[in-house]
Amino acid sequence: MILAETDANNASIKARRFSIEASVQPAAELIHDACAGRVRIRHLGLRGRAPLARAVEERFRRLPGVLSARASELTGSTLIEFQPPMTTARLMRALEAAVYEEPALNAGEDSRLPRPAAHAETIDALAARLQTNVACGLTAAEAAARLEKWGRNELRRGEPRSASDIFAEQMNSLPVALLAVSAVVSLATGGVADAAMIAAVVLVNAGIATVTERRADRAILGLAVDEPSDAAVIRDGVRVKIDSRGIAPGDLLAIERGAFIAADARLIASDDLTVNESPLTGEAQPAPKDERRVLAPETGVSDRRNMVFRGTAATGGSGMAIVTAVGAHTEIGRMQQLLGALRPPPTPIQRELGEVERELVVVNGLICASVFAFGLLRGRGGCPARC
Repeated sequence: MILAETDANNASIKARRFSIEASVQPAAELIHDACAGRVRIRHLGLRGRAPLARAVEERFRRLPGVLSARASELTGSTLIEFQPPMTTARLMRALEAAVYEEPALNAGEDSRLPRPAAHAETIDALAARLQTNVACGLTAAEAAARLEKWGRNELRRGEPRSASDIFAEQMNSLPVALLAVSAVVSLATGGVADAAMIAAVVLVNAGIATVTERRADRAILGLAVDEPSDAAVIRDGVRVKIDSRGIAPGDLLAIERGAFIAADARLIASDDLTVNESPLTGEAQPAPKDERRVLAPETGVSDRRNMVFRGTAATGGSGMAIVTAVGAHTEIGRMQQLLGALRPPPTPIQRELGEVERELVVVNGLICASVFAFGLLRGRGGCPARC
């Protein structure tokens, strides 16, 4: 009896603790479910945590009705393709449970991985989470260990697609295939001028599209160019200048007027600091900064007045900040990753044009077959007698 009561009490305490902890966990947010059998859900608990994202993918793939699942540690979103009886509501609950119920990943060292939620933390809480001394900064040994664990402060450099690959993609479409067949038929029947005109139209169209996409690829890859060459940090209580690639999470970053910001960081002190954030926000007006603010987790990048970001520049004043994200985990690094992986869905007019193309192919095929059959009936389908 006593053991049963003890077990019941323990179960009750565990249930209450689960309820309390779940209430403070970030909730799953539905991004879109416009396409049947396809849903994108965001959970802030995934951001910056690659091992947890992989574990969530594996867990979802084992669920009945789930066809595929891809989780991104950069955006915190999970794209899931499914079929009945699975529903969107059940997937959202499953994602929340998956993030919460991974104790090895939630309680382990991955929980200290820098996240964009630093703007919602107090300075003391952030310093404790990143194990940083706000007076002396990191030691050289601590910085070296973190660099080895999380990697150097570098953006990923991808290789641009070759012009031949892009050109081949432009040629791989139904209209181009039909025009190519038309050109071959025209050439075979003596219509050299028609075949040349069709080929010219196809090549010019594919050439323009190739040049446009090459420029877009270069713009995306350009985000990793012109990185700051050095940065001032506090190491072992001494202000030193180091290669910006050697900045580690938890470093104390010293900011002066005219200096480029080498990593995302949470301000701990500022003196009339203003920053030009146009590379991220597009706003030419310098943004004033204030380390005393603690903002809501959903605050956008342009409104995070207690943060500074990689790729921006201090236009006035000075400040000190704790580095919260480096390399690909910075806002500009995430932007580069997202732009590089972006594959927009077809627009409604593109879908309608695709349907029209298919209908035209069928109708034209029927018309050609009818004309050919009618010609045979009239005795004009065969070769002339002199052939």
